[in-house]
Amino acid sequence: MDTFSPDHAPSAGPSIRPSFGSMIPVAIRAAALLLCLLFCFGLNAGSAFSQQRDLSCRQTVGAKKAAEYVRQCLMLSPATHPPCNASNPCELIVSEIRRSCQLVGFKDPICRQYRPDR
Repeated sequence: MDTFSPDHAPSAGPSIRPSFGSMIPVAIRAAALLLCLLFCFGLNAGSAFSQQRDLSCRQTVGAKKAAEYVRQCLMLSPATHPPCNASNPCELIVSEIRRSCQLVGFKDPICRQYRPDR
């Protein structure tokens, strides 16, 4: 005679648990895919801005103003390899000047024009 024992109960098969991916809402997965595609293929909504950002400072503001930025950057920057080069975008050079001014507490006369309140 066979008796039923909980230890010998037939298995219900593999446990069916939702995968982590199925718990993420579809909208979030769609947004993540879209971002991935935009970055992977270099598509971005601000392409005109990014093209201007990729131009050299010399091309953007002219040789004279670019030389002024480079001079200020070299005078102020404590970096061992500062980005103080007219071939770099002006945004990069000016950000280094601002960073350097923050380090000296905006005490240098050059830093007056780069204060955050301006």
